[in-house]
Amino acid sequence: MNMRTGFIFLLLSILIIPFLIIAVVMPIVFDYQRPGTQYPEFESPEELNFFLEEYSRTKYPLTHTDEALFVVINAGRITASNIIEFPEGSLADQVDFMNFLQQVSADGGLQIVRHIPGTADLLIISLPSSISDLMTGGRTMMKIVPAVMLLAIILVTTVISLTILQNMNRKFRKLEEAAAEISDGNLDYDLQISGSDYFSSFAQTFNNMRIALKEDKERESRFIMGISHDLKTPLTLIGGYAEALADDMNSSPEEKENYLSIIRRKLNDLEQKINTLIDYRSMQTGEWKTSLEEVALKDCLKETCSVLAEDSEFLKINFHCEINIPGDYVTRMDQGLFGRAIENITGNAFRYTPRGGSINLNSYMRNDMAVIELTDTGCGIDSSDIDKVLEPFYRATKSRREPGFGLGLSIVRSIADVHGWNLKIESEKNLGTKIIISGL
Repeated sequence: MNMRTGFIFLLLSILIIPFLIIAVVMPIVFDYQRPGTQYPEFESPEELNFFLEEYSRTKYPLTHTDEALFVVINAGRITASNIIEFPEGSLADQVDFMNFLQQVSADGGLQIVRHIPGTADLLIISLPSSISDLMTGGRTMMKIVPAVMLLAIILVTTVISLTILQNMNRKFRKLEEAAAEISDGNLDYDLQISGSDYFSSFAQTFNNMRIALKEDKERESRFIMGISHDLKTPLTLIGGYAEALADDMNSSPEEKENYLSIIRRKLNDLEQKINTLIDYRSMQTGEWKTSLEEVALKDCLKETCSVLAEDSEFLKINFHCEINIPGDYVTRMDQGLFGRAIENITGNAFRYTPRGGSINLNSYMRNDMAVIELTDTGCGIDSSDIDKVLEPFYRATKSRREPGFGLGLSIVRSIADVHGWNLKIESEKNLGTKIIISGL
């Protein structure tokens, strides 16, 4: 039983149990009060005697000790009676008569019956003990019905409440055990809580968190391995060429200059990698927020396209830039980070587009917001990798020969997210890639 179902049963029990008890008990109690069990009107005392004899014989048999007493009062005078203290023809003294009624009522039960039409003001009978006991039992049952209902409600609600608490306690222990496993570093622990209540929903969320932590740990592990390799390689080359310069003092000036040139390039590679890590950290900590400013987007794109045109000419790649944005359109952004995002996108485009291929940068307005599209005719991205390439430290090629840490597009996504822009990637394997930044 899940928690929600338990509470529903608890509420229904409180509401339904009283009605069930009333439905069972009330017919028994009312059996003494429905017309079939009430005394009818009598035309004469003889009819009353006959009725008492038949009623007692057929429905409630009398013992030899039972006696049915009756008295008929008419205009203050007793016209019919089998009570010695109140003989027929005598006047009904109110005080004596009430004292007698109290005594009879205490001994065997008393009932005032309907009058005899046209003759009697009042008919009073003292019921035989067998009938009186049943009538008294009915009245007693009426008194104990509330107590029975209360006891039943307490019993049922206690059982259901204990069941709910036991179920909750068991699930809390599972949550506590899972939290302890995660805190000990066991990210493979799968929390299993059946049902469809809040605990099972929390368990699903908990497992999603565990999986995310596990994936983050795996990415961190890949990153450490990758950065160790990517930083160690240029350092090894720099050390090797430095030793060569130190050991070969008789090398020609041209050879020494070549060694120094290689060392400078490797140092530049190291600086670029370190700057990439710094940029990524800035994206995660939010340090960029202090440098937002109003930027004329068209002028910014013109400057960017000018640099890209020079790079494409050097790489023998066809580059085309089309800017359809009003000159007075201004957007609030960090211009340095925007340039970094464009550099990362175009860097991938130049890296994976062969010589003779094409790269197009197109910008335009849509719904009063700027849109930038960069399209290349490179190798494209496999459909299964499109979402993953935006994750940090992920490389679609899985090759250590590829430069960088796999942070380029992740940084672009972070820059877009913190500016409130939308980033979308469309790509087909061996056909090329289109990256769209909208909402500028």
